[in-house]
Amino acid sequence: MSALHLIFTAAAGTLQSLDVKALAEWISASGGYVGPVAAQQRGGYRGLFCTQDGVRAGEPLLAVPRCCTLRGAAGKGKRPIEMLITSLLAERDAGATSEFAQYIESLPASVPLLRDWSTARLNRLDAPDLAFDALSQHEWLARLGESQDHDFKHVEWAERLCRSRGIAYSDAESGESGLQLVPLLDLANHRVQPSDAHPPLVEYEDGVTVLCACTDLEAGDEATFAYTEEGNARLLLDYGFAALKAPGVDADIEYVDLEGLAAMLEESRQETVARLQLPSCEEEESEPSEAK
Repeated sequence: MSALHLIFTAAAGTLQSLDVKALAEWISASGGYVGPVAAQQRGGYRGLFCTQDGVRAGEPLLAVPRCCTLRGAAGKGKRPIEMLITSLLAERDAGATSEFAQYIESLPASVPLLRDWSTARLNRLDAPDLAFDALSQHEWLARLGESQDHDFKHVEWAERLCRSRGIAYSDAESGESGLQLVPLLDLANHRVQPSDAHPPLVEYEDGVTVLCACTDLEAGDEATFAYTEEGNARLLLDYGFAALKAPGVDADIEYVDLEGLAAMLEESRQETVARLQLPSCEEEESEPSEAK
C-alpha cells in the first residue's frame, strides 16, 4: 500500500504535542481504561496502534468515561454540532481552569476541509452537488458565527474540530442523542471494516465509549473505526480526505488528504475522478452539508 496521507498529517494539522501521555493518565484517573494501544506516528501519519501481540477481536483497547467527553445534544432549536461547538468554546475560554485543558491544548490549530478549495478546483471533481455542499458550509458557518459570542476565528476553529472529530452518541437511559468529542479515541484513523468484524465502538449505559479491536491484532497493527459509510463525498466534506481504490477487486485502498488529492487531480484528473466514485447529480440528490 502506498503511503497514507490522513487528517493527522502535518498538512492537516498535527497535534500541538506528540506527547499524549497526559491524556491517557487523565482518562485512567477518571475511571477509564487505556489498554494495549498507544498513539504513534508511523509512515507519515498519526494513529492508534496496538502495543502487544495476541489481542483478540472484541477486546477493549480504550474506554473513555462520560466525564472525559464533551457532548452536544439537539435542543432549543439548535443542532448537536452547534451545541458541541458551544461546549468546546466554553472549555477553551476557561483556559487552564478547565478539566479539558490538556485535551484542548492537544487539538490542532486547524483542519483543512473541502470548502477551502476554490470554485475552479472544486469543479475538477466533476461533482456539482458536492461542490455546492462544500460552498454552502461557508454560508452556514457565517450564520453560526453571528449566533456565537466569540471571535469568528475561534468559532471556525471549533466548528472544524467538531465537524471532523465529532462522534455520534445515543444515551439509552435519557433518550438523548448527539455528537461528542472523545479524547484519545479521536486519534484513531478511519477504515471501513469487513461485515463480519466486531463493532469497533461500543457505548455503555453509563456513557462510557469503548474502542474495541475489530479483528485479531498483533503489536504494530492499527486500531481504527469507520467515521462514516457514506463514501468519499462525506469524507471530503467533513473530514478532509478521501479513500481511493485502485482497479481490481482486491486492490489496496489509498487514503489521500486534500493536498495530495489536488496534486493527483492535476496529474491525472480523469483517473482520479474515477477512483473517487463520487455520486453525480444525476445519480442522487445530495443533502446540503450544513452540519452533522
